[in-house]
Amino acid sequence: MNLTLREYLSTLYDATGWRLILTILLAALCSLTEGIGIVLLIPTLQISGLNLMGQGKLQSYAVSIDSALRWMHLTPSLPVLLLLFLVLISARTIAMKLQMVAGSSVQQQIQSYLR
Repeated sequence: MNLTLREYLSTLYDATGWRLILTILLAALCSLTEGIGIVLLIPTLQISGLNLMGQGKLQSYAVSIDSALRWMHLTPSLPVLLLLFLVLISARTIAMKLQMVAGSSVQQQIQSYLR
């Protein structure tokens, strides 16, 4: 039984439907929130007193993040950045829990489908 990737994914989708797509989207959301959290470390370090001058691209990243926060009408300060971290960590935790539930459901549906 030699299946191509397209046939394999088609079989997975037939067995699980929208739950497979939801699981993939939740995994992407988890990665996205973690990446944003890492990027927000740059202005947090700068606000806490670390001098980023002469650190390569970090200064330009800090300026870009600062302008993005100001575009959202947020003043880059330590309380604002810590609140953003709290929101990101909470969103990531909720997304990971939902992904675990959806992933278990997908796994069980695939097992039932294959039986």
